[in-house]
Amino acid sequence: MILRFYDSTKGEIDINGINIKEYDINSLREKIAYIPQNVHIFNDTIASNIAYGKEIDEEKIKDSLKKANLLEFVETLENSIYTILQENGSNLSGGQRQRIAIARALYKNPDILILDEATSALDNKSESIIMESIDNFDDMKNLPKDLRENLKKEFIINPLKILNHEIASDGTEKFLFGLYDGHTIETVLLKMKEGQIDEDGNTIKEDKYTVCVSAQVGCKVGCSFCLTAKGGFVRNLTPGEIVAQVWMMKKIKNFNPTKALNVVYMGMESL
Repeated sequence: MILRFYDSTKGEIDINGINIKEYDINSLREKIAYIPQNVHIFNDTIASNIAYGKEIDEEKIKDSLKKANLLEFVETLENSIYTILQENGSNLSGGQRQRIAIARALYKNPDILILDEATSALDNKSESIIMESIDNFDDMKNLPKDLRENLKKEFIINPLKILNHEIASDGTEKFLFGLYDGHTIETVLLKMKEGQIDEDGNTIKEDKYTVCVSAQVGCKVGCSFCLTAKGGFVRNLTPGEIVAQVWMMKKIKNFNPTKALNVVYMGMESL
C-alpha cells in the first residue's frame, strides 16, 4: 500500500503529513526501495542486476556491494561486477541473492527503505554488518532530515537505572527504567520468531525480537498493563534516552551489540 499497488479504502497513509495519493505515483515509487524475501535475479551482469535499469556507476555499485557485505566475494570473480548471473541467480547461494537485492535497494539511495525479512537467509555476521551500515544516521532516509541532524549532534546515551523487570506468561518482558530527573519510562521486549538450532546445538538463526521503546515521559491513557503510573504527558525523551533503552535491553539480555532489533515507538502523541 505504501508503494500504491493497492490504495486504501478507509483511512489514509501519510508521508510527511501528506496523503500518499497526492504524490505523483512515479515520484513516490522512485523514493522507495523494497527488499522482498524472494529475489528476482535476471540473466545479466552483477552490475546490471544492481543498477536495475539505471545507469551503471562502478564506484556506486561497489559501495552498494560493500554495504551489503558482498564486495569481497564479487572481487574474487574473474570479471568482478561484470560477471554474468544466471536466471534467478541459480549460480548464487540464497544469502548471495539476498545481498544482491539489498545492494540493488541501496544503489537507488531511497528516502524510504522497506525490508520484508530481507536478511532471513544471511548468517549472523553478514546481517549485523548490513544492519550496521543501514542504521548509520546519514543512511536513515526514512527519518526527517532535522531528526537525523539532531541525532548526530545529540547522540549521547543517557544512563538509565533498572527499577523493575517483569516476565509475562507469554514471554513478554517489561522493564521499568529510571531517568536522571526522577521520572520513569517503560520498555517492552517481544519475541517475534523462534530461532533455529541444529542437532549439535549450534545456532543457525537467532531469535527475532521487537523492542517497544518509550518516546515520552507520561501519557494521557495510563493503561492498566503499563508499569508507569497515569500522570499525563510530561516531556518528550531525548534521542539519547530513546537509544539508551535499546542499549540497556541488549546489555540486560546479553545480546550482541550489533544484533538488529525491530523498534516500535510508544507515545508519539506530542512529537
